[in-house]
Amino acid sequence: MTLASVSMLLPRRECAEDYSLRTIARCTLIIGGLIAWTLFAGVLIGVCSAASPDTVFEVASVKRAAPLPQQQLFLRELTWEYMDPGFHLVHGRTLRLGSITLPQLIARAYRVRTRQVIVPKGFNSEKYDIEARLPEGAPKDGEYEMLKNLLADRFALRVHAETRNESGLQLVVRAGGSHLKAADPATKRKEGDVESLLARKREPMARGAGYFQSGHCSMAKLADYLSLTLKMLIADHTGLSGEYEVALDIAPQEDADGLDRPARFVQALRKLGLDLKKGEVALDVVVVDSASRTPTPN
Repeated sequence: MTLASVSMLLPRRECAEDYSLRTIARCTLIIGGLIAWTLFAGVLIGVCSAASPDTVFEVASVKRAAPLPQQQLFLRELTWEYMDPGFHLVHGRTLRLGSITLPQLIARAYRVRTRQVIVPKGFNSEKYDIEARLPEGAPKDGEYEMLKNLLADRFALRVHAETRNESGLQLVVRAGGSHLKAADPATKRKEGDVESLLARKREPMARGAGYFQSGHCSMAKLADYLSLTLKMLIADHTGLSGEYEVALDIAPQEDADGLDRPARFVQALRKLGLDLKKGEVALDVVVVDSASRTPTPN
């Protein structure tokens, strides 16, 4: 027997009371259904978030690195800042970083140079071996966010960003204007111009002399190259946008003994209508608030 047929057997006064009861019951069912749906939706969202492959490695191993021979360690430290700031994946999905310090890991994750990572004393001595596997279908450049999360999870890393003004050199245009030739877009490779992209020396020369050439070099990349080569803080203050053909030859005419590298670079830059002058340089830094030198177990 339905609720409607039962109400017809009751006196009119009781029907009114029954109507109120049915109204309350209906409201209760509606509210209960909304609560149930809200809870389900919350669980669904939580499951989707937890299962998202976008921000965490599928598998990650972090362990202390074995000591390296002194000569090999020296070469690693010498070339670290010149390396491609991206990641090198093995078999497409496996990331390996060997004998790397925590500041270097942070620099890689936040896409800055190691000198832009401000850490407490003692964090440069420990070295680690990292091996991690990206999930299937990981987004392009997702490794950076995954490495940030790995650092937060395994090293309890907490950081904040700052911009600091420091004494350095400014790359500027000379009074007479630049003599730079604009790059030809037709000659740029699909993957980008390797020499300017990595801002590295094209070919080494004896005793600290050198030669740098790029057919597609921005002034920011040129400043980065100069900063790395001269081991000084140098920032682009030219106001020039776009890419240019740049060649710097600082090889000495005879012998490189006693070569004054900064002076040679200044001479080469002046031929392009550029110069270096002293001044304050704004430097974006990543400051470590807290971190553990002992990563949590694998």
